[in-house]
Amino acid sequence: MFGNSLDKRILKIIDTEEKHDKKSTVSSIEILKLLKQRFLLMQDILKPLVERLNKEMIITNIYFTIEIDGLFSISISYMKNGIEETVVLSQVDPDELELTIKNRDIQIDDFIANNKRIIIDVFNRGLNDSFDMEKKLIPSTSDLFLLTTYNDHLKICNNYRDDISYLKMLLYFAPKSLKTTSSYPILEEKFKDKENVDAFLNHVKVYEKDIPYYLTKK
Repeated sequence: MFGNSLDKRILKIIDTEEKHDKKSTVSSIEILKLLKQRFLLMQDILKPLVERLNKEMIITNIYFTIEIDGLFSISISYMKNGIEETVVLSQVDPDELELTIKNRDIQIDDFIANNKRIIIDVFNRGLNDSFDMEKKLIPSTSDLFLLTTYNDHLKICNNYRDDISYLKMLLYFAPKSLKTTSSYPILEEKFKDKENVDAFLNHVKVYEKDIPYYLTKK
């Protein structure tokens, strides 16, 4: 038995596309493809920094992000001496960098000092392509779901959260491809099947007017 009507509405989207007005719509799987293109562009922008970093450590993940304090930043995860470390580089102003160290490795400070020009150039290129504009909230056509765009993943949640049924779908480009969580077991079980996931993504619709400009600009 379903917990409530919201559970039924979420599961119904696997079989039937969302209700929408007679306007131009795009499926969430198309949004995912646009984000993937952005992710590849981001990796190209970050490539000079990665090439320098890889001479001293093994990079496991790197992406532009916005920190809680609103600073445009680069999150860098890497392996060194068998231990995974994470640092966050933030651009305080056009010529000033700030380092947040989650697992301290003093040598990363030296790397930043010796490669400041490259790092600032990477930040400037990221700004030019609007990578400081992540976390755009996009309502679905029926307002049942809310899509949130990030530089390294897409999040889809039901827009009316309650204690009985809650869907959270995370689609990462790196290092993981998909994660779904739900407080309701039937939803959790359904999304273990890739065919259900693909159908769901195709049926969750958004209006073209709500898509952020930087996802579609050439």
